[in-house]
Amino acid sequence: IYVGTDEALVAVNPDGTLRWKFQTAGRVFSSAAIATDGTIYVSSIGNSKIGPSALYAISPAGTQLWAQTTGAKFRGGSSAIGADGTIYAVAGSQVLAFLPDGSPLWSYSTGGTLQSALAIGADGTLYVPSTDHRLYAFAP
Repeated sequence: IYVGTDEALVAVNPDGTLRWKFQTAGRVFSSAAIATDGTIYVSSIGNSKIGPSALYAISPAGTQLWAQTTGAKFRGGSSAIGADGTIYAVAGSQVLAFLPDGSPLWSYSTGGTLQSALAIGADGTLYVPSTDHRLYAFAP
């Protein structure tokens, strides 16, 4: 069980005891996305006193594998993972795609702020709702 807090992602055992706590650079508003290898992907909004907004890859043991910043804030849109392992996230008005090692794959700027959860269809299409009253769809 993974829970975002003011400045951390917390892993909790089924009995409610703390498994580990991973410090982030600000509030975690998004839900965690979990890859088949157990890697956890979560974003934080950032804090000027702690660090920039970032997308984190965290090992199942609670250690940082990598972090990516974009200059835009990750404001709560939960990440999603494609069948091929591509990690999708939103920051500001950008849709972002990363390889599992954290390398940027592509980005796309929309006309509005992106704050909602992403969805991946059965055919692999990525769906991204935006505050510009559009639903963006990206082929796999």
